[in-house]
Amino acid sequence: MITFLYRKLKKFESHRLEVVYDLLSGGERFLDIGCGGGSLVFMAKDKFNDLYGIDISSTEIHKANNELKNISRQDGGKIRFLQYNVEDGLPFNDDFFDTVTCIAVLQYIKDVLKLLDEIRRVISPGGEFIVQVPNIAWFPNRLDFLFGKLPITGYIDDLGLDWWNLHYFTMLTLKKILLKKGFKITQIKASGIFAKQRRVWPTLLYGDFIIRSIKA
Repeated sequence: MITFLYRKLKKFESHRLEVVYDLLSGGERFLDIGCGGGSLVFMAKDKFNDLYGIDISSTEIHKANNELKNISRQDGGKIRFLQYNVEDGLPFNDDFFDTVTCIAVLQYIKDVLKLLDEIRRVISPGGEFIVQVPNIAWFPNRLDFLFGKLPITGYIDDLGLDWWNLHYFTMLTLKKILLKKGFKITQIKASGIFAKQRRVWPTLLYGDFIIRSIKA
């Protein structure tokens, strides 16, 4: 039944990368942290002059570089993919990027505050930071807790548990962290089916948070 309903309602779904793309202001340099196969980087190539994707997975970076071969020489020449563990910091100069994105990554990072310090360091003054995380306080997750179950917010193992998650976020928690780390929040959105209608009660109805902020 759930699969049937999803197929019927999928046309009303806003994918998280589409929501993020619409929030991008554009500029000179762009960085996507945890870029995977490079989907967001390729989407954003019409908004920036130089684009970087960074990921810990050599497999994902290999996929991204293979896809890069299919891009025109003009566009492909301004895109770079790097394999790197962001837990060790970011291998870029201060104030280097106009925009940094971190989509479905922050919950897997050991030291979130350290990474946010690094992100702020590499963003130019007034530059933007867009982050997306699952909402642990989403209504279905609250029901799981009510019945003694752990919510599923990411990758799961053969027991049906998402041990990969190191952190869980609510809207208020994430806002507090961003403000503490020197970001000024400008927009909060969500992805998913009927995402726009859910804003009547975002802390309960948003399945995720996509927050755009600027370096204060």
